[in-house]
Amino acid sequence: MASPARQPLPEPAPAETARAQPCPAELQPGPDLPAAGSLDGPTAPDGLAVPDAAAFRRVVGRFATGVTVLTTVVDGHQLAMTANSFVSVSLDPLLVLVSVRQDARFHAPLLDAGVWGVSILAADMDQASRDFARRGADRPTDDGYGGDGRSGGGGGQLLGWRYSLGARTGVALLEGALAVLECRTVATHPGGDHTLVIGEVVALAAQRPDAAPLIFYEGSYLSADQPARSRRAGSSA
Repeated sequence: MASPARQPLPEPAPAETARAQPCPAELQPGPDLPAAGSLDGPTAPDGLAVPDAAAFRRVVGRFATGVTVLTTVVDGHQLAMTANSFVSVSLDPLLVLVSVRQDARFHAPLLDAGVWGVSILAADMDQASRDFARRGADRPTDDGYGGDGRSGGGGGQLLGWRYSLGARTGVALLEGALAVLECRTVATHPGGDHTLVIGEVVALAAQRPDAAPLIFYEGSYLSADQPARSRRAGSSA
């Protein structure tokens, strides 16, 4: 499958330590959010305001997160979806959690497969976040490598992005990510219109130690201008 045209990253703002970039509709707050004013919704019988969905999304949007691409494999086909609802849960055993909308195409295959991967995106991978957040991007993909990502070099492409296969699970792990994890589902829990999926980490790798993370905040991407090690060194000086 031919790689789609890549949009060049914007030039860093010279006087800023971070830059905001538009993010996909699937991640950013909805257009009905109030621009300013009260965050309260309708009034309850007790006279107290009840927070509504718009206010909730506006408030939780102020919690900065990293950005990941979740992957799973079904009948040899790789599927992927952008998500920022990823958290660590436990050190003994090693557990992580992802939250997936129940109406997402990725949802049923993820639960059926029982294995999944997490690729934590670097600041220069904002286009990957956009690509995998598009509706329909989580459909099974025939990537020109027999659908399973295998070629002479053992790699494949999803929407033009290179990946390798996890040795433990066979899921796609994006090349260029800050870190990758392979997981096996150990529990699922309903969470309103989402499902909380808890996975045991069966393999992991940290990569690109000098790269900065892709950060999601208030409907935009924030990517730091300095490498991670430079920021740590500066803070300890």
